[in-house]
Amino acid sequence: MTKILSTAEVKARLSESIDLALQEGYVVITRYGKPVAALVSYEDIRQLQRLRSARQRGGLANLSENWEDSEELAEELHNILDERT
Repeated sequence: MTKILSTAEVKARLSESIDLALQEGYVVITRYGKPVAALVSYEDIRQLQRLRSARQRGGLANLSENWEDSEELAEELHNILDERT
């Protein structure tokens, strides 16, 4: 389940928020009730960088076998984008 925290909560408890992101996979940070950022693991950022690089080289298919839970991540990203609109 996605954990959602306000900027005030994250500011007050940064260390706990980081631990939560590592346990849950990520934490969505909101400002005035709208998602504005996320805390994610360093490994997830590295995977996103590899995906971005692969897209520039010719497509995401080059990395599909290297990304665990890619379908779950895509679904969550779509949910976040839907919440913004």
